[in-house]
Amino acid sequence: FSVYGHTHFPTLLPKLYKPTDEHTRCNWAVKRDGRIRAIVGLFPMTLFVGGMALKTVSIGGVSVHRNDRGRGYMKRLMDHCLEVIKEEKYQLSWLGGNRQRYGYWGYEVCGQRYRFQVTRANIKHCCRQTPDLRFEPVRREHAAWMARMRKWHDRRIVHVDRPGDAFYDAVSSWKNKAYAALEMSGRIIGYVVVDAAAGRVPEIAAENEEAMRQIIAAWVPQQDDAVEFETPPLGTPLSRFLLHVCDFSGIRPSGNWRVFDWVAVIDAALKAKHSSAGLPAGAFRLGIRDGGVFELTVDGPLAQCRASDAAPDVQCDAKTAMLLLFGPMPPELIDLPPIDNFALHAWTPLPLYMPRQDEV
Repeated sequence: FSVYGHTHFPTLLPKLYKPTDEHTRCNWAVKRDGRIRAIVGLFPMTLFVGGMALKTVSIGGVSVHRNDRGRGYMKRLMDHCLEVIKEEKYQLSWLGGNRQRYGYWGYEVCGQRYRFQVTRANIKHCCRQTPDLRFEPVRREHAAWMARMRKWHDRRIVHVDRPGDAFYDAVSSWKNKAYAALEMSGRIIGYVVVDAAAGRVPEIAAENEEAMRQIIAAWVPQQDDAVEFETPPLGTPLSRFLLHVCDFSGIRPSGNWRVFDWVAVIDAALKAKHSSAGLPAGAFRLGIRDGGVFELTVDGPLAQCRASDAAPDVQCDAKTAMLLLFGPMPPELIDLPPIDNFALHAWTPLPLYMPRQDEV
């Protein structure tokens, strides 16, 4: 990474880089003549989607010394890491980086993240008055604040488990800062995580919906430029409010993903979307070459995915299946014959999302 300028990883990603056995053992390296020449990090996490826990691992810090490129070190490390992922039975994996490079290991750019750009003019016209709130930086010693922040964070429909000190390290990663939203009495009602350089709020949580709206209405007028808020790709009260007030909205993929446990991942995503959107009844069977057949069903309050022995409605490879189910584009843009299944078009894309502060 030094090719692009000095990067101090403990400062950039304090959640991952610490001089402890627990953190160091997440990294796999190639050594030559006793010196590290290449490294890949495997960082385990628990991703909650609609209340269901998915055993997830993210790959990061992929690097080869510039004098040792072309020796196949990255390939050897990635091959090894994929073996570890399978041996330890991870259900899902995420990484950031070039689509074609990581496509050789079965990863595909898919999933979604919603983005909403909100200006001071938006707030002026859509909110009756600017709420009387103040914002203070959150520091590690603010244990009482963080206890409440973690509680509100863990109610998010898609979130990563952040035990112990991991919460503060997560909200402080990527050189971002967390600010507590306080009433004039000093009572905390929510928080924002701010990427000041990009004018972005990648994370926001509060004690209730009204507090969330108040925080947005108070934060934006205090900024010099428009603020971009990011949310999971679901019809939550937060995303609905932001769509109502924003000047601009958009959808982007959420990263490179590879699914290892299709039933668990599809089932969690389908249930999460059904709980937030109320999906129409229907059934769809997807056949994945060398992976099996999976039946998605919505019937009243029930939404589920399970393995099936029946003939599939559609057969494709694993990377195409990820695009078909998780987007970011609708099914009709996927390079497949036209799919005459109302349920599939109504249900997809299913929510596959990695929160920015939990990326590696």
